[in-house]
Parts: sequence; C-alpha cells; structure tokens
Amino acid sequence: MKHSQKLSLTIFLSCVSFIAAAADYSGAKSNVLSNAASEFCEKYRADLLAQKANWKVASSDSNGLVVVPFPGNPKREAQITMDAESGQIIGFSTLKGFSQKRYGPTVSNVEQQVSNKKNALLADFCGNNAEIRQVQARTFSFAERGGHEVIEYAWKRQTNGFAYRDDFIRFLFDAKDGELLSFRKSWGTAPRSTKLNVELEAAKTVVAKRIGAGDNPKALRVQSAELAVVTPNDLFGRVRQTSERRLAWVVVVPTQFQQERPAEFWIDSETGALLGGTSLQ
Repeated sequence: MKHSQKLSLTIFLSCVSFIAAAADYSGAKSNVLSNAASEFCEKYRADLLAQKANWKVASSDSNGLVVVPFPGNPKREAQITMDAESGQIIGFSTLKGFSQKRYGPTVSNVEQQVSNKKNALLADFCGNNAEIRQVQARTFSFAERGGHEVIEYAWKRQTNGFAYRDDFIRFLFDAKDGELLSFRKSWGTAPRSTKLNVELEAAKTVVAKRIGAGDNPKALRVQSAELAVVTPNDLFGRVRQTSERRLAWVVVVPTQFQQERPAEFWIDSETGALLGGTSLQ
C-alpha cells in the first residue's frame, strides 16, 4: 500500500473513531440528564414519571434539556434544564400550556405543602441558606396564564456580605393545589479577588468624572452605594471585556443622558476601573 493510501486510511479510521466517541459522549450525557430529571421528578413531580417513555432529551456542551409531556393533557409540557458543567438541575417549568391545567380534588393544606416543598428545594439546591437573602414572597394573579393565582418565592445570592447581581433562585407554586410550576437557579463563579483597595469616595470620583462633574464627588446626587459582585459590560463606554466577575462599588446616581433617571455605575473595588453598569427605570 502506498504511503498516501496508508495516510488516507489512517485519517479515515481516526475520523470514524472520533465520530463514534462523540456519539457515545452524547449518549452518556443524555443518560445523565435523563437520570437527573427522573430524580428531580421523583421528589417534586412524581406525576410526570408516567410519561417517561415519551420524554425527549437534548444535550449540548452548554445545557441539557428534557421535554416532558403531561399525562392526558397534550397542551401542557414540562421542561427540565441541567447545567452541563456542574451536572445539576438548574431549571424546571410547566408554564407552557399552564392555562389548560386540569385540577383534581380541592387541596386543604396548600400553604403547608408549599412550605415543605420550598424548604426541600432550598436544601437541595442552595445548601447553605446563609448565602441567600429573600427578596420575594407573594401570592398574585398570573394574568399571562389564565388568571390563576400563584405563590412566588425568590432569593438573591449574598456571600460574605456581598450581593451577587446576577445570581438568584426562584420558585413558583400553584396557589390552589400546591403544584410546583417552575424553578430557576442562576449561580455563577465567585470573583477571583475581593480586595477593597478603593474606598467609596474614590469610586464616587470615578463616577463624577464619567458624567462630567469633574473631580468633585460631592456634586453627585448619590441615591445608594454598595459593594456587589458584577459581570463587566460596556454600557458607559468601552470596557475591557472579560467573563470574570469582579467585586465592585455599585453607585446609583441620576444622569442627564438618562433624562435624570438613575443609573448604576460599577467601579472595581481593587483597581478603581469603570466596569460598566446598568440603566434603571
């Protein structure tokens, strides 16, 4: 066999091996996702296990998704999401087709049922409750889903006294029968550094310069200021983009380019650099 033929055969066999390995990897991820979804349903939505033979599993390098049809109600669908990196369930929703929900017998102890499920979910998905701060606990009419009353709980992540602007955990329950309607967890990595080299007054000076108030932080009408973990953006000019989260002073002031509406400015607590911010309504 000629050298070129041997080389072509080697490349071909390598490609076949790679494709087979990719298929196995996809199948393995699919099984992991399906098993994780089953465990979640066993604990929180056992009624969905009846349709396990009809579950549809999709996996990728980002997140995995299991689509679950409802028993006897083709207009409803549940979706279970798993983070591919951590292997943990990060989302569950039955809101698709929720307005077509069919209720069974009246449940008399809904509040207790919801409280038990809420506590179990927190223990399973948030471990140390010292790292969270409750920001929502309410019952309201869900107009987008047929006016059903739902119970909502939400928490923000807060570690070592620092709020994490993008991290939260949220539960939604049916107020009539206590059914878990949705669950969402967003939990990123901690910042590499939490050094506090920049004091608040220095951070205000950076903001004053950015909005044209010179070096005088006293000219600012500061509405609030706190330390928080943020992900840099370029809202207030070009910022060196990085996916790395940073501890920052979050300074809220009204600005002319926002028609006097307040805006947040994020100032790196270690370097004093402007990391971006967000406009507030």
